[in-house]
This record gives sequence, structure tokens and C-alpha cells, in this order.
Amino acid sequence: MLIRDKKFFLFLLIFFVLFSCKNKKTEQNNEKGQTRLFNVFSLKQITKSTYNSVYEQANDSVKEWVNHNLKGYKYVKINTWQIDSLICFNQKADRCIMALCKQSTFYKDQDADGITFLYGAKIMKRWYFFSGAFIIIPREMYVSKDEICTPLSFAKLHEIAMEEVFNGYLKKNKQGEWEVNDNWFKNYFEGSGWGDFNRQSSNDWFLKGRRFKTKKEYYEACYLQKVKNNWHR
Repeated sequence: MLIRDKKFFLFLLIFFVLFSCKNKKTEQNNEKGQTRLFNVFSLKQITKSTYNSVYEQANDSVKEWVNHNLKGYKYVKINTWQIDSLICFNQKADRCIMALCKQSTFYKDQDADGITFLYGAKIMKRWYFFSGAFIIIPREMYVSKDEICTPLSFAKLHEIAMEEVFNGYLKKNKQGEWEVNDNWFKNYFEGSGWGDFNRQSSNDWFLKGRRFKTKKEYYEACYLQKVKNNWHR
């Protein structure tokens, strides 16, 4: 009976190990598939060379903010950071959303890493970049207690960014086909969170005493003000 019980226990152990590995592999394949899908649609809006150029410009911008010790990026400077390789462009290819991933490496007792929303707006043929919300990523949600003092890998932070940052980039149309969700961009690039928003009428837009005839001009001024404010904190 004892030998039979041991065989049964061994069978269960092997089953659970194989089942766990299969689920993990399935999750990884799903995540990679989603990343490829997002990349395909993003590259439909712009060329590959433009995609790479925007990434390089964003990367150079963050480096400049860090090197000049801007207040909002001092914590980025003392830790390890990387802009995720995925860039989501809107249909007009004049707005994009990225993820600035940060590993907390400076203080050894840290138990969380983070991701900052990074936005890009094309104004007068030039790209401008600015940061948005910051997401704290507790390591205990993804690793064991023995690994809690080890920063999450950038590969893992990418997986998290796919869910927490990029989720919503695509939507299905009436035909059940995937397409870029421009309303997703509006949620981040428009609304009452920009400037001293004061719309007097359907055709009047004001920012710091300046009047704009169109919503596009108004928001572009907001983005430029956001970029300018980085250097005055």
C-alpha cells in the first residue's frame, strides 16, 4: 500500500509540474502574440524607420531630462530604466504612447519597481515627449519572498505594461476586426486635466489668457506647456 501511495504521489507531482509549465508557456505565447499584433497595427500608421526614429528621439529626451537633473526624473536617474520597445501610434500618427520601465536598483531594500506612461505628440512636424501617470509594481505580486529584493526583469515589466499601459490600444469594429482605438488616445491626450481648461463656447479655447480657434491648437499648446514645465520645477 505504501509503495502504491508513493507512486500515486509521484504521478500527481509530475502532473502538476507539467500542467504548470504548459500554462506558463501558453501565457507567454499569448503575450508574445499580443505584442506582435500591437506592433503590426502600430506599423500600419507609420514606417519602420519612423518608428525607430521616434523611439530614438524619446530615448534621447529621457536621457536629457536625466542628465540635466530635472526634478521629475531624479529618481529615474539613480535607478535603472529602459523605454519599452513597443510604441502605440494613433490613426493620424501624430500621437503615441510608450512605457518608461524602471528597476529600483539604487536602494537594496526596495521591493517594488515601476512604469511611467510616456506620451509623444507631433506638432509642426516635430515630436515632443512628456510623462504621465506612474504605476508602482510590487514585486511580491510576481515573485517569491526570496526574490523580492531582486528587480523585475525588463521582459517582465513589458508583460505588465501590456496589461497596465497598452491595454485598450486596439478594439474590434462592427465586422469583428481589430482596429486602432482612437478613443483610447483621447482619454490620455484630451480632457479637463490639461492646462487651465476654460472653454467659453463651442469655438473658443483658452489657455493662460491665450485664445485658440480649434481644439487641436489648444491641446498642442497644452503639450508644449507640459514640456516647458519640466525645466522649471
